[in-house]
Amino acid sequence: MLITARTTSDLSSLDFHVYDESEENLYVHHDLMLPSFPLCLEWLDFPSGSGGESSTPGNYIAVGSFDPSIEIWDADLVDGLYPQAILGPSPSLEKPEAKAAGTGKKKRKQIIEPTANNQHHVQPVLGLSWTPNHRHLLLSGSADATIKLWDLTRESPMAAVTSWNNVHGGEKVQGVEWNKSTGGGLDKAVLSGGWDRMAKVWDSRSSDDAIGVKVGSDIECVRWDPWEPTSFYVSLVFISRRLLPPLPHWIVNHSRKCFLLTSRCR
Repeated sequence: MLITARTTSDLSSLDFHVYDESEENLYVHHDLMLPSFPLCLEWLDFPSGSGGESSTPGNYIAVGSFDPSIEIWDADLVDGLYPQAILGPSPSLEKPEAKAAGTGKKKRKQIIEPTANNQHHVQPVLGLSWTPNHRHLLLSGSADATIKLWDLTRESPMAAVTSWNNVHGGEKVQGVEWNKSTGGGLDKAVLSGGWDRMAKVWDSRSSDDAIGVKVGSDIECVRWDPWEPTSFYVSLVFISRRLLPPLPHWIVNHSRKCFLLTSRCR
């Protein structure tokens, strides 16, 4: 099964694709409607809101979107109407208020950006990460410049258990990922990328000791190398065709590039 997020016009959905091997055909088996434009997805097997009483593996999809709340959907339900859990406040709760600005006869309205807090995100969620090493935990990164840790055993809607507010110096956090290695304490290592053009590796127990490398453009995505647990990849947003930087692959231990992958536009 392959799960994708799609938006057409003003309608967003999760599409569940099934591959028919005999016919060599990949088709959409069913879909789920989403209330907001999806930005990131993450599969996990832990039943959220179980209180730790039931940890039988299942199939669940965490969805980050323009809404600051994270929704977790049960992928084993064909006609699910509501998410199994909500991380953060209910989407129906507080929205940014508008206030008058300017001194002319026609007063403009501007949106007051909510202040980041330790309980939940207040701006779009741009990255999610789950690891089988800590099945009940989920990481999230947001445009509010924070990275949050969620305990999925709590009741929904739930608050974050930990919030890192300055890993990327107050800039948007574009991507975040657990290290899925099981040896040498690497299971607690986190890789994150932000709009400060820094890719950082840090211990979830102490983010102050982060190791960072500067890249030449805005970061789009970060991923650990599945075959080499101390290496990772960074994909970049190309500013223009003339400024077309390569995709670097970094070695964490030495903070240097190993090789370059470059794609060119035509």
